[in-house]
This record gives sequence, structure tokens and C-alpha cells, in this order.
Amino acid sequence: MSTITSSTLLNQTQNQTESGLDRQELFESTDDFLQIFIQQLKNQNPLEPMKSTDFIDSISRLASVEQSVNQSAHLEELKNLIKQQTGDLTSGIGYLNNLIEYASDIVTLEGGVTGFYYELPQDVEVETVEVRIEGIDGTLAYSGTGLTQTGVKHKFGWDGKDEFGQQLNDGLYKVTVTAIPKGDGATPIAIDTSAIGVVTGVESQADGSNLLIIGNSTGTDAMVPQDSVLSVSVPVQTQQTSDAEQSDNFEELLEQLISQNF
Repeated sequence: MSTITSSTLLNQTQNQTESGLDRQELFESTDDFLQIFIQQLKNQNPLEPMKSTDFIDSISRLASVEQSVNQSAHLEELKNLIKQQTGDLTSGIGYLNNLIEYASDIVTLEGGVTGFYYELPQDVEVETVEVRIEGIDGTLAYSGTGLTQTGVKHKFGWDGKDEFGQQLNDGLYKVTVTAIPKGDGATPIAIDTSAIGVVTGVESQADGSNLLIIGNSTGTDAMVPQDSVLSVSVPVQTQQTSDAEQSDNFEELLEQLISQNF
């Protein structure tokens, strides 16, 4: 019959620690160790008592096991904290320097040009489509009409000029698209829009999500939730570019968008 001593139990505990012993298991093993260790002290041969060095060694080894488990637990907590604070940046970094389309009613006017998309529902006959663009402060910047064909994704380009032909400042603007159905007394329909932009940065949030940064020369960056991305194009430019060159790239892409719209 095999005999379990405090020493053999301590060796087992150390081996388990290396393979992932948790705190609850440590408490149970420690309790067993102390009970066996006390019984050994009580029943030891008085003529050959345990050496003080062996006693100290056993206690030290037990303390070392407990310290290892606690350190492992602290490292796990630290890893979770870092993950929570940084978010899943790896997935967000993949969008850098890419042209994306994302669900939003905020567009970026850059170099006097911007654009967006909208799609009308197929089950509605549309009389007119009203397009309204406002500054972030609510000031009217542009009002006009869009294409009315249903079931088609329409592109709409804006040259940054108001109704008097005055060129407005670059920055962020809010877009509202409203479909007016045919028929008297028809209820206007708010239409969702999507914007485009080049991702220049990624910012992690406390909840683990990411915001993609659509930068522009004015410094009024658009912050886009990663889960609102609808499509991604090939990288705009892989080599390092200056702010002016990045601005030129963005303007060229938007000008292409406008040219397709007319």
C-alpha cells in the first residue's frame, strides 16, 4: 500500500501548479498538506525528530507554490485589462490607408469635394428625392434633389458650394435624404446614407470596440465605428505620404465619385 506524506503531496501540488493549478485547488491542496504535515509532527519518532531545515524547506516550498499561483492569476487579470483597454486593434489596423464605405449621415468635405450613397426602397414609387446638407452646427449648406430610381444604389457628389455658388470650408457636414412618394398626402421617407473616406488611424474604446479615424486637412476627423463599415477598397497608397499628398488622393477619389454621378 502506498503512503502519502506531506512531501509527496507537496511535490504533486508543485507539478499541478506548472500545468495550471487554480486558487481553489491550491486551497484544497494546502489544507491537505497542513493536515498531513501536522500528523507527521505528532507521530514522528522523538528520538529522530524532523530537522529544522526540513521543516523550513517544506513551508518555503508551500509558500513558493502559493506565490506562483497568485502570480499566474495576476498575469491573467493584467492580460484581460490590457485587452479591455486596447480593444481588438489588430482587426482595426487592417483598415489603415483603405478607402471604406460606412453607414453614416456625416460626410467629409475635403478640397471642396465630397460624396455619399443612398438607396431607395423598391416597393415605393418615388416622386422626388430631397437632399439637404448642413454644417455640424445645423446651418444649411446645400439643398437640392437626387435621382429617384428605386432598387438602385445612387451616388451623390457635392462640390462644397452653397446655393449662391459660394465655396464652403472643408470639414464635416450632415446629410439628410428624404424620399417623397407619389400621391397626395404621401408620408415622406427618411433614407439611410453611407459615406466614404480613407482610414488614417484606429482608436480603441473602453468596451473593446474600435473607432476608425477618417482624417482630413482641417483636423475635424470623422470617427467611424468599425461595425458600421459596409465595404473596403484596395489600399489608397502603401508608401508613406505627406498630409498634402493624402489630401490629394482623397480629393481625386471623390472627384471620380462625382464624375460618375453626372
